Amino acid sequence: MGLLCLIVFLTPFLTHQMCQPGWRQNDGKCYFFSTDTKSWFDANNYCMEQNSHLLSIQDEEFSLTVPPCFLFQLWVRTQIGTEIYWMGLNDEIVEGVWEWSDGSPFIEYLSLWGQGQPDNWQGNEHCGEVVGYNNGHWNDENCDSKRRYICKHINCK
Repeated sequence: MGLLCLIVFLTPFLTHQMCQPGWRQNDGKCYFFSTDTKSWFDANNYCMEQNSHLLSIQDEEFSLTVPPCFLFQLWVRTQIGTEIYWMGLNDEIVEGVWEWSDGSPFIEYLSLWGQGQPDNWQGNEHCGEVVGYNNGHWNDENCDSKRRYICKHINCK
């Protein structure tokens, strides 16, 4: 009986410890918020080496009872403060056709572009970043710029 009580008591705690050390959990998925900076390509490679991808956002991640992305945007904003982080969004293949680096579909109504974005300034901005000091809105940026980055673990949930 004592062992059964211990298992029942510990199960919720064990199920919530699904992320590797240094990763943060939200809604059954694991996220890594870097403290170092890399180009978008180097950040993408690093995430893949960790069996993950740069942050992507899919429709099934959001509740129908809240505006799309609101809760997730709020959570990300609390994690990044005023910093700028790479996410997996890019239009490297076709200008203006945004794709996630993990191959998941880009759904326009879930986008959080900042005002006037994406603007492809000087014809050289093809990678997406989330901007903490702009309330977590997105911006397109030169992929060679050095930014912190967010990896999303692909084997969680």
